[in-house]
Amino acid sequence: MYRKAAWDDIYQRYVLPDIMRYFKMIVYVFDARAVQMGNGMWSPDQENFPIYAYELGPCELVIDSRDTMELT
Repeated sequence: MYRKAAWDDIYQRYVLPDIMRYFKMIVYVFDARAVQMGNGMWSPDQENFPIYAYELGPCELVIDSRDTMELT
């Protein structure tokens, strides 16, 4: 579906302008498991665990063939 909207097979060029093809993505990485404390209880809060945020951009969906698509 994306390939038909963004790529013109007849003229072999992108139809969408650059501002609509590139995007920014933020990936959050954190530990979501419950940790057992020293007293045998499970820790209900996640305040002490770090959260990492990675901002990626500019990203683009690259169409290699008719069947595969990758994110760069």
